[in-house]
Amino acid sequence: MNDSSGIFRTAALAAILVLSTTPMQANTQSRQLVDRANNYYPEDCEMGIRLLTEAMQIDSANASAYFLRGSCYLVLAKPQHAYKDFTSAIDLNPSDSYAWSQRGNALRDLGKYSLAIVDYSQAIRLNPQSGTLYTGRALLYQTIGNKVYVCNDLMRGADRGDEQAKQMSAKCL
Repeated sequence: MNDSSGIFRTAALAAILVLSTTPMQANTQSRQLVDRANNYYPEDCEMGIRLLTEAMQIDSANASAYFLRGSCYLVLAKPQHAYKDFTSAIDLNPSDSYAWSQRGNALRDLGKYSLAIVDYSQAIRLNPQSGTLYTGRALLYQTIGNKVYVCNDLMRGADRGDEQAKQMSAKCL
């Protein structure tokens, strides 16, 4: 009996060691795959998607993997897939303004302009100094024909240094 209890204790200690080191190794492997996938973006998004899917299988809580894969799906004109990945990225990191704006881009590509504006508005709440976010929302307002909001957002974008907003806002004066 002593031999068997020693074996179980050794097995239990080994299991604790494996369980305590696996998450860190998984996080490292997942991050390395995301880094590799980033090298393929945007030229070879198919390869990037394969690497990012593998990264998510290793670490399902890797918000960066979801964000980058969603970006790849946008490049490949697959907005429904992009929307799902950006939603996962937001669920994992709700303070990421860029995930909100990218999900807004997916919604725009799906023709859901009002929802896209809501996502851009959240992105702006999280990062009010980004002129690019104001410009992105202005373009959505332009799509739905709301000229007053277009000009307001372009002026805000220009004030925050966005070059596209500076050029476009000249038409508002």
